[in-house]
Order: sequence, then structure tokens, then C-alpha cells
Amino acid sequence: MVWLKCVKGLNFILFLAADFVGSIKSFPQIIPQILPAFIPYSLVLAAFGAFVIWNGGIVLGDKSNHIPTVHIPQVYYFVAATTFFGWPVLLSYQGGPAALVHDVWKRMFGDKRRTLVTVLVMGLMAETVRRFTIHHPFLLSDNRHYTFYVWRRIFLAHELVPYLLIPVYLACAWAWFLRVGASSLH
Repeated sequence: MVWLKCVKGLNFILFLAADFVGSIKSFPQIIPQILPAFIPYSLVLAAFGAFVIWNGGIVLGDKSNHIPTVHIPQVYYFVAATTFFGWPVLLSYQGGPAALVHDVWKRMFGDKRRTLVTVLVMGLMAETVRRFTIHHPFLLSDNRHYTFYVWRRIFLAHELVPYLLIPVYLACAWAWFLRVGASSLH
């Protein structure tokens, strides 16, 4: 029984490797098909590159207070904010909100493998929260913006709050994945 599982796992790894090699081999043949769609984006990329060279960096304004850094949790905040402000779009999921909650739950905890992947992803997210959360001093000193209140009353309420929100971020991401995926099929 264990031997059979090992053989199945090895076959799956070989399938992925062959699929990857096939993708690499087919890339030169699809370049003419995708290149026209890429040209407008390359113009924007070139303009951005020219700006960075002209400006001497990516930062506008006072460079000593605006240092570019890796802030991976900002993606999580984006997903949560998009869910907060875009909830009407999520409610239009086929089958309604109950179906969306059910499908998100199935994606996260539908079987042992999905549960294991969810736990591993949440562990990775927790590590990114630990390593890459930035407490910007201006965010905490300017009470004219709602982010000041969100940060102060939610994230700084307790040191565990940023970690306790990880399952919410992941569920929100799955909800958008399912909702956008469902609409792209029609």
C-alpha cells in the first residue's frame, strides 16, 4: 500500500516535470501570438524605467522617509480591503453567499490534503507577517486618514491580531478567486 502511494507520487512528480519541460519547449512557438498583447504593457514598463532613471529612484518626495521595502502583508490588507468594499460583488456569486461560504470552506478544508495545504499556507503567511510587517511612523502619527484608525484600533489592539487575521485573509482570497473564476467562465 505504501509502495503504491510512493509510485503514484513519483508518477505525479514526473508528470509535472514533463509538463514543465513541454511548456519551455513550446514557449518559442507562442511568442508571436502573445507579443502583440504585450506591446502596450512594454511601453508602460519602459516609461516607468525612464522615470526611475530620471528621478534617481522609485521614491517621490523625501527619500529619507520613503524607503522602498518588501511589505508582503500589504497584499493581505489589499484582499481584506477589497472584500470589505467589494462585498456586493461577492454576494452575486452563483448560489448566493451561502454557496460562496460553502465553496470557500471546501477549498480550504474539503479533505485532508486541502486542510494540510491550508495549514502550510497559513504558516507561510504567518512568517511573512512576522518578518515583513512594517509599522510606518507616519501611519501612526497622522489621524486624518482612516488607515490610522484601522491600524491603531485593530492591528495594535493585541500583538496576536495580525496573526489571527490570517485565516480571514486566506478565506477572502479564496472568495475572490472563486467569484472571479466563476464570472470568467461565462
